Amino acid sequence: MSPATIEQAAQLMRQAYVALLGVKSLVDNAATTVRRAELDAIGLAMGRGREGDPVVALQSATSTLQSQDFQTALLQAQDKIDSAVAYLLNTKV
Repeated sequence: MSPATIEQAAQLMRQAYVALLGVKSLVDNAATTVRRAELDAIGLAMGRGREGDPVVALQSATSTLQSQDFQTALLQAQDKIDSAVAYLLNTKV
């Protein structure tokens, strides 16, 4: 395989990785919000008062995962991965 082919493959894999990082960032934010909801619920159960509303936090996490930004990031990641796979299969790495 030529150096140019290897470089192109590496660039496509890097693009796929960066696109996945975008998805991961959104999922990490939702996970952090759900964790906050969990801690708020535990606090309520233990009678510590209202530091936050777990329902609001869960709704926020759900909104993130149902958002157009999340759907777009997911589709972009899938597209980048598909492009990298197709290129690698066509060049028979």
